[in-house]
Amino acid sequence: MSNEGIFDKVKDFLQGHPEQADQGLDKAGGLINDRTGGTYSDQIAKGDEMVRQQLGVPGAQAETTQPAPGGPLPGGDPETASDTEQGDRP
Repeated sequence: MSNEGIFDKVKDFLQGHPEQADQGLDKAGGLINDRTGGTYSDQIAKGDEMVRQQLGVPGAQAETTQPAPGGPLPGGDPETASDTEQGDRP
């Protein structure tokens, strides 16, 4: 089996199991960060984001871009938003 076939199988598995993929990527990033003493944390974060995009695995950033029910919309400052901007959402 070629390397392409192996990577395709891994990608298919990870896309079918996004929670496990998310946990695995978090653990891998944390382990590398611990082993390097946080020296390369920015590079690790960028690499993590790139892997998640390539594999289609949602990550922490994807979760934080979605507004919470009843919360302010992304990009708005909750302290300066008027009542009409936030509104009462069902």
